[in-house]
Amino acid sequence: MLLAEISGLSYTVALLIMWLVYASFTIHSGAKGVIVNDTIMFFLFSLATYISFPFIIKKAGGFPEAIVKAATDPERPDLLSWHGITGPNA
Repeated sequence: MLLAEISGLSYTVALLIMWLVYASFTIHSGAKGVIVNDTIMFFLFSLATYISFPFIIKKAGGFPEAIVKAATDPERPDLLSWHGITGPNA
């Protein structure tokens, strides 16, 4: 969903691209390479999340205000729905 949102591609195309990327590095590097790669990505993305989260929440006006803004955003009316997919074809 993030790739589709950032790039403007359709959800289906973004899903196929991500499937190809993960399948290719799984095939090329084998199980050991995937475990190492996934571990590094986990720590990298966790670090990025923990560092950026306070700044994002502060910019939104605090945690409760961020939730209210996300729930009432007219551009993304179903953003906090259980599936997370928004738009007319959701």
